Amino acid sequence: MMQRILPSLFLVWINSKFVLTGIVTWELRPGILRIGGTMTLTCTIQNVDTIDNNMPRQWSKGAELIAYNGHLDKPSKYTEILTPTNEFSLLIKNLTVSDVTAIYQCQYSFEACTKGLDIDSENFEYPPSDKTTHVLYNYTTEGSTFIQLHFTKVFPLPNCTIEIQNKQFNFEVDSVNNYTIYLEVNLIYTLGSEIECDLQPTIVCKLIGHYPVHVEQFIQCKNYKEDSINLLVILLPLFCSFLLIVTVGCVVLYHKRRQTYHKENIDYHSTNTDEIIAERSKS
Repeated sequence: MMQRILPSLFLVWINSKFVLTGIVTWELRPGILRIGGTMTLTCTIQNVDTIDNNMPRQWSKGAELIAYNGHLDKPSKYTEILTPTNEFSLLIKNLTVSDVTAIYQCQYSFEACTKGLDIDSENFEYPPSDKTTHVLYNYTTEGSTFIQLHFTKVFPLPNCTIEIQNKQFNFEVDSVNNYTIYLEVNLIYTLGSEIECDLQPTIVCKLIGHYPVHVEQFIQCKNYKEDSINLLVILLPLFCSFLLIVTVGCVVLYHKRRQTYHKENIDYHSTNTDEIIAERSKS
């Protein structure tokens, strides 16, 4: 009978007697993992009813021992949760990339379970933030407003919409780069010139949840037809003034040159007359 039990149980010498301890497994408590959020790992000891406090229990993250019999390496980061059943858990707060990519080990007595997290687009989010999201505006010569969303870190691929004048438009994916467990994404949308000016859009991105994109400063769209009219109104008087100045200048210059030419003509004829009179006097 003992030989049939041993493959599933472990024999441990405790307080001068043999004690059977069960197989150890740990699982991630169901829920969505989010960077900056929390996650709970639950260690279960099979084939026992309750956790024996005389048995050593511990959690490790890689080579780092983070919890041992209730003693925590970083109390602000980790919390051990004991239950009256055959389970004990580890609550990890303020999740980082290293937290969700690490290898964790749950150990009870001499038996341990070591593995990493199984994360995908259905249970993990790297939500956008003000630090990782940039909104860029530009204008085309045709009068359209060009809006670009640049996410330096995000997961999964966001589906973003822009709402303006009670109408919704979808951003298109411009480029995607993969980094470990997050993406760098550029999205783009071009508002047509028919969109009215002086309106600030609302941008919302869907990952697993919905996240509004904070716009610190919206550069309002430009109405190029109005701008052209306004520019014409400004430039036309300037052009007319310039043309008037040039015309007056040309007229003044013309009169000055004419007076100079007339004076030179008079002087020339006067000189010739004096020379003729002088020659006649000599003869």
